[in-house]
Amino acid sequence: MVNNDELIKFASLFNDIESLSSNGADLEAVHYVVPWVENNLMCGKKANGGFFASKAQLGRLIFDILY
Repeated sequence: MVNNDELIKFASLFNDIESLSSNGADLEAVHYVVPWVENNLMCGKKANGGFFASKAQLGRLIFDILY
């Protein structure tokens, strides 16, 4: 389960999308490669799963982890 601090850190990734492709993203103690990112959309993947995330205008973070 994702805790509040991890969500805040994850949401801050949208502030530096230039380095996101080379650094990747961590969520629930799992590192994901981020092959695609735009202004408010992000896609992460690993060998057997991935995620899609969107940051809404109201500051809400919406994501779906795929296994």
